[in-house]
Parts: sequence; structure tokens; C-alpha cells
Amino acid sequence: MPKGYKLHPGAPVDSLEGIRPLTTKERSMIQTFPEDFDFSGTKTNIEQMIGNAVPVNLGYFIADAIFRFSGDERYFNVEKRPAVRQLSFFDILDTYSLK
Repeated sequence: MPKGYKLHPGAPVDSLEGIRPLTTKERSMIQTFPEDFDFSGTKTNIEQMIGNAVPVNLGYFIADAIFRFSGDERYFNVEKRPAVRQLSFFDILDTYSLK
């Protein structure tokens, strides 16, 4: 835990003894990033990316709700969603014809 970290009055423990911070991998899994997602950058940059991210599955559920509400027959079915593939910078350039 960070040096000088103080327990919150409502914390379920009386001491920080034996409590460890979550690893970067554990933080990314809480945010529902795919297990093999490849982050790049410094540890600080990666922690910030994970901390600022909208959970991946939340994005799927929101999109599904919008498509269902709109009555669009092509709605994105969360239960049958396609496999997620991580795009590279060059894939994005190709997709949006930004070359």
C-alpha cells in the first residue's frame, strides 16, 4: 500500500497487515479487458489507461441496450458477441482510411 495510506473509518479491517495492492493484471481483469490484451507504455501509463477505462463489458451492454431500444433488428446480442480482436494502430488507419 502507498506509504502513509490511512484506513477509511468504514474499512472492514483494523490493519493493513497482510493486505497487498492489486497487480496491474488484476486491475485490467476487473475492468474486463481480455486476458491477453497487450498494453504498451510505462507502468504508470498502463495503470492510468486501466484506471480511466470504461469496463469493456459495460460497453457491450450499453451498445446492446441502445440497439434493443432502437428496435434495430441487427442489435448486438451480448450473449453471442463476436470474439474481440485487439487492433493495432495500423488496423485503425486501414479501417478509417487515414493513411
